[in-house]
This record gives sequence, structure tokens and C-alpha cells, in this order.
Amino acid sequence: MEDTASADKKADTELADGFGVLVGWTSESLGDRMILKLESIRSALPRSDDNVHLFRYFLTRNQAAVLANYLYEISGLTPARPRRRGWLSRLLHR
Repeated sequence: MEDTASADKKADTELADGFGVLVGWTSESLGDRMILKLESIRSALPRSDDNVHLFRYFLTRNQAAVLANYLYEISGLTPARPRRRGWLSRLLHR
């Protein structure tokens, strides 16, 4: 029977060597920096709270913008453009 420390190390190694499916993300603003939190699960396992792995990345805003542009580029999509305000909104918010 494995002790807890070696079981945790084995699980970390399996995660690093394998891959998962991205199931969620959030971010926290820290002024000019941010924390990007990515949640993934191993695709072979049924989804449960035990199988969700959380990865945290500390980024500058510039790194976040470069990552966003890269993801847009490889996906073949373009960033959403802000909607132009209507004439009534422009009139009321001068």
C-alpha cells in the first residue's frame, strides 16, 4: 500500500505527462497582473469534484493579451467588436 505522499507525487506525474479536457476558467485581477485559473479533467474519468484539477497561472496583462491573440489566431476566429451605440444612447450619455 502506497503512502499519501507517494500517491500524490504519482498523481502529479500522471497529470504532467497526460492531458485533460478544459472544463472551466476564471481570472482574478491584481492591478497590472492577474491570476488565470484553468480547470481540467482527465477525459477517461467520469466528471466529479475529485477529478477536477485546478491550475493557477500568474500573468501580466501583456502576457494575457498575447495569449488571447494567439488563441484567436489558432482558432480562426476574430475578437468580438464592441457594438456601436445607438443614436438615443449617444444623445443621452453625452
